[in-house]
Amino acid sequence: MSVAPTVAIGPPRPAEGGIREPGRFVVLTGSIGGGHVGPARELARRLVLAGHRAEVFDVVTMAPAGAGRMLRALFRAQLSWMPGTWDRIFRSTDRDDAAPGGTGGLHHLVVPTLRRIMARAPVAAVVSTFPLASHAAALALRDGRWPVPLITYLTDPAPHAAWIVDGTDRYLTGWAATAAELRRRTPAPVGVVEALVRPEFGDGVVDRGVCRGRLALVCSGSWGVGDIPATVADLMSDPDGPTRPVVVCGHNHRLRRHLAARYRIPVLGWVSDMASLMRDCDVAVLNSGGLTLAEAAAAGLPVVHYRPLAGQGVANAMFAERAGLARWARSASELISAIRTRPTGPRLTAAGRDAATDVLETAGRPAARTPG
Repeated sequence: MSVAPTVAIGPPRPAEGGIREPGRFVVLTGSIGGGHVGPARELARRLVLAGHRAEVFDVVTMAPAGAGRMLRALFRAQLSWMPGTWDRIFRSTDRDDAAPGGTGGLHHLVVPTLRRIMARAPVAAVVSTFPLASHAAALALRDGRWPVPLITYLTDPAPHAAWIVDGTDRYLTGWAATAAELRRRTPAPVGVVEALVRPEFGDGVVDRGVCRGRLALVCSGSWGVGDIPATVADLMSDPDGPTRPVVVCGHNHRLRRHLAARYRIPVLGWVSDMASLMRDCDVAVLNSGGLTLAEAAAAGLPVVHYRPLAGQGVANAMFAERAGLARWARSASELISAIRTRPTGPRLTAAGRDAATDVLETAGRPAARTPG
């Protein structure tokens, strides 16, 4: 089976700055929602700006016989209709002795294809933004045929055991608190970098001063899962009525139709320019997607976690609250109070180190030009 990357980008001629042969970087991700794919694409973009070639592969679509797509559909249904079962699985596999990291052995399905990808041309490094992909990459590299570093970028602030993979040469995260937790869990080096979000989220950040409490951005990733209707109802229950929800439903068309029929508020589907929408809002009410939290931090948008998704969502909300990144409201009254009292904005690392630069240094490759 021949597998083409979802993104294959690189300089059409030898890179500038004395690099005669641009390095080839294989970036692995998983389309379980968009939270893992977005950082992978952003890293590929930055590597190309640095004068190298980057190929992004989705291990979900890479799995043979449609197994990955079936897994994705089942997980989405489980998260939507039986979240308690996923929460139990998530908790039971968040152990150092979980074998291997709670993937259920599914990573074995993509190893043969991944080895063929590696054999096409020399690889400078493999970077993963998805736990299952990290396990598959570690297994593919284990025989030593390709002595290249394996780097994992965590897309969530709360590190689950599935992220910890033997054979990983370096971990990257945009959260200092996450790095501290990783160092307790693994002896591998951990780097704190700028979060892998698109550059427009950091352009023209609004100085909001005291939160006006006018527009609350409510979203739940590209799938639009979670108890969004209850979140909107709770926001609308404020007797003083200062908060107006702006709801992003992603690709959940049923949710969009339901909310649009019930409320006279902005209800949107998929939003391509989320950065501009974040700049127009006063606060984000999230159910704990890691990428959206990072985007809000880059845009300077305060965040309140509310009704977090089962499993990783609850873990992210708990971790973010403990690390002082965002409030976690447990009731409608706490939600309204948190918005009125100006929520704390999530803080990304102030180190300013670029993730692509870190990857290039780990791979022993110079940059032809500054990534950005």
